[in-house]
Parts: sequence; structure tokens; C-alpha cells
Amino acid sequence: MVSYYASSSEPAQIRGKTVYIQYSNRHEIVNNKSPGDTPGNVLLVTIEGVEPNDVTIETIHLVFSAFGFVHKIATFEKAAGFQALIQFTDAETASSARNALDGRSIPRYLLPDHVTSCYLRISYSAHTDLNIKFQSHRSRVLVKPGSQHTDVLSWPLSNFLNLLTTVPCIFKSHYSCSCLYV
Repeated sequence: MVSYYASSSEPAQIRGKTVYIQYSNRHEIVNNKSPGDTPGNVLLVTIEGVEPNDVTIETIHLVFSAFGFVHKIATFEKAAGFQALIQFTDAETASSARNALDGRSIPRYLLPDHVTSCYLRISYSAHTDLNIKFQSHRSRVLVKPGSQHTDVLSWPLSNFLNLLTTVPCIFKSHYSCSCLYV
């Protein structure tokens, strides 16, 4: 195959992308574990079928906090698509979230109407502690309740529901709300 494509006027292609073929200097194929196979406390989540603004940090937190406390979330765009890094307390919690959610979809009621499907592809990240330089709609550090500075996302669901019933809200859209403090 190498000699055929070396003398061919057309390059080798797989699924429409040009590939380069060459001989290897190795005598055997070795299957090393990639960072995505080694359990850790940080998950790399690729969210397929959505645009970056379709899934918020709040939605990601809601889905993943069902498995344990989420310390940090960072979202970004790469060639693979819209991705998020999610840091849990330990590898066991991250593993249970990965096992339960890999290949599954975010529930429709948490997504905008125009999103028809959205699938999660989850692997382990080589990171052990995410470095969030500033809070934004793309990255968030969540602090455990009871510490000096708490983020609304780190509250138990009952506290959040109490807040919604006691504080008047003006709904901007179907998916978010701005609260006015009196």
C-alpha cells in the first residue's frame, strides 16, 4: 500500500481527508492506555449536536452534580466540538458519572427548543486540578456550601427552590432568570 500511494498522483484519503502513509520503525504494535482511559477526578466531555451557547454551565452542573459535588467547570471549543472539563472531588465520583452518562443525551427540557439531540462523549482528562482564572459564562469555580463565598450552583436543590419562591424573579427567557433583590 505504501508503494502504491507513493507513486500515485492522488493522495490516500479516509472519509474525504488526506492521510499520509509511511513505514513504521517499530517491530510490534503496542497498545498503551491513553489519558482518556486512566481514571481521574476530571472528565473531558464532548457535547455533540449543539452550538456552544446552547448548553450553559448551569445545565452541565445540573446533569453532573447528580453524581457528587462538582468543584469546577470549564467549557471551550476545539476541533472535536463543544467541550467541557468537569472536576469532581475524587476519581470514584467521576467514574460513576462517566459510566452513567457516556453516550447518553442531556434531557430535552434542559435544552433550547431548536436543539433536537445532544449526546455526551466522556473520557478522563489528564488534568487533576483545573485552573480557573476568572468566573464567566464559560468557566466556574463552585465552592462548597458553608464556606465564606458560595456560588448559587453549589447550593442544595432545596436552597435554590427556596430562593426562587422567596425572591421575585423576572424571566428573561424560558431558560434563565434574573433575580431582583429587595
